[in-house]
Amino acid sequence: MLELEVAEVDGERAGPSLNHQELWTLAVRFDAQVQAEEKEDRALLLEAAGLVGRAAWVVGDYQAARQYLSVAKNLAPDDRRIVRRLAELDLETGSFDAALGAYQSLALASAAEGPRHQAEIYLCMGRAQLGLGDADKAAQMVERQWIST
Repeated sequence: MLELEVAEVDGERAGPSLNHQELWTLAVRFDAQVQAEEKEDRALLLEAAGLVGRAAWVVGDYQAARQYLSVAKNLAPDDRRIVRRLAELDLETGSFDAALGAYQSLALASAAEGPRHQAEIYLCMGRAQLGLGDADKAAQMVERQWIST
């Protein structure tokens, strides 16, 4: 049953039949099941926290999204996907300093992931710099984005 709910909650696999509120409800139910039945399974706890965080984001509950994604980050502090999701959330919610810091740490680790990934990170860093009001540094990040591709 947990696998079915994961498939339904995961936005990439959910398909058009679920609305955002149903997605949120399923994600919270999945997390509750994991917390009750699988407390020792770190991988499943990580997956549940990530899914609920993404579902909260989709329904616009940024506080819950940050809470669940932070739980996921505590479970896997070196998971770049989680760091990136938190950075994207910070960027979207106007926490530009936090977003910039997260993107800088991702940039340091992104060399092995290829030029496309590096370019995306630099572009996001530029958006954070622009949000901080520093157009010159934002332009530098966009230039780095072009250089890295």
